[in-house]
Amino acid sequence: MTPNKLYLLPLFVLFATHVFSQSDVDPTSDEDVYTVVQRSAQFQGGVQGFYTFLGENLTYPEEAFQMGKEGSVYVQFIIEKDGSISDVVAIRGIGAGCDEEAVRALNQMPNWKPALHEGKLVRQQMVQKITFRMPEDLHAFAEPTPASAKIIVDQKPVFSGGAEAYFDYLENIELKCKKCPNARFIIQFFVEKNGAVRDVEIVQGKGTICDERLMQSFRDMPKWEPARAGDKAKRYGFLQNFMVECD
Repeated sequence: MTPNKLYLLPLFVLFATHVFSQSDVDPTSDEDVYTVVQRSAQFQGGVQGFYTFLGENLTYPEEAFQMGKEGSVYVQFIIEKDGSISDVVAIRGIGAGCDEEAVRALNQMPNWKPALHEGKLVRQQMVQKITFRMPEDLHAFAEPTPASAKIIVDQKPVFSGGAEAYFDYLENIELKCKKCPNARFIIQFFVEKNGAVRDVEIVQGKGTICDERLMQSFRDMPKWEPARAGDKAKRYGFLQNFMVECD
């Protein structure tokens, strides 16, 4: 039998677009919510910063991933006068956990630069379109995704030899399992303060010997350069997505 081929996948492809209400509200009170303003609220770091935030904080829900569910979720929220986020709600969604995940991620946003209208800071309502789409190229290589947005570091862990060496290591894993042709796996692992890989867990697997073989391959990894916050090493978790194909 030809060994299973192991491919790395992006957890998902993300598209995000600002969509504004079509109605022009003419507020008369400081507490009114504007949809059209002279200077719109801005994410700290601009558009690119916003996309980076979503890429690091949004996860494809397991239920939607298993179903191959794709589509757009429209999330409405208000940027308050102090830049904080409020009233986050999905006004149109696709289900399978995507609506809740989009709302959860946007609730984690840092303060924005608030909207300005007629020389005053005002509350502004926005609608954000977030599209969940499975990767089209199942053979695409992808960096592992942070397992938690709560761990803030200055430098993420680095595999010994860098990203290319990491991909080479994974590409050489042979599961040799007849029960798992064309299977998807998501594996979670943590790089400890000393660089060792620990707490390896299959988030999505097949319930076969392939799961254990894949976990063992991660446990056997050489040490990483650990994550750092300032001059301190930090424990850091990753999610890695795979596609296994049999010839």
